[in-house]
Amino acid sequence: MVDAQTIGVLVTAASVTVAAVYYIFTLRAQQRNVKATLQTREAQLFMTLFNKLSSEEFSKHFLNIDSTEWSSYEDFKAKVINDPEKAVSLQMIAAAWEGIGVLVRENLVDIKLIALYCAGVTRKLWEKLRPVVEVYRKETDFSRYMSEFEYVYGRLMDYMAAHPELLT
Repeated sequence: MVDAQTIGVLVTAASVTVAAVYYIFTLRAQQRNVKATLQTREAQLFMTLFNKLSSEEFSKHFLNIDSTEWSSYEDFKAKVINDPEKAVSLQMIAAAWEGIGVLVRENLVDIKLIALYCAGVTRKLWEKLRPVVEVYRKETDFSRYMSEFEYVYGRLMDYMAAHPELLT
């Protein structure tokens, strides 16, 4: 026959087992909630970027820089930096892609989203601006100027190399 002490041990063991199972289920549910919250936050950040980059105001700034041609850093200074309207457009573009770079660097927005949404524009802009940015960095001793833009470009090129189907 089973004595009272054995029954107590069995009840305690069963209680600990139930508590452990409950804890595991609670942790799993919490992990699913955290993942869903992170995905929602990433979607919100992406939509904020989408709204900014697709706005009429931003499009005007982009076209203002995209339609400007320069042959050298001195020509760039004369046509962009010394032109208040174009200087503002450049600043708006730089700020937008610096922000994208920070979000990608901090893993708040997946580079895949940037690749799917604005790979061509990112590539076109950085490749157009890179030569003058490199000279500007040296001239001003501001080595981090547009560094996050450069970072997102590099990550984007790596991603595109791994996903050549996106190049077509």
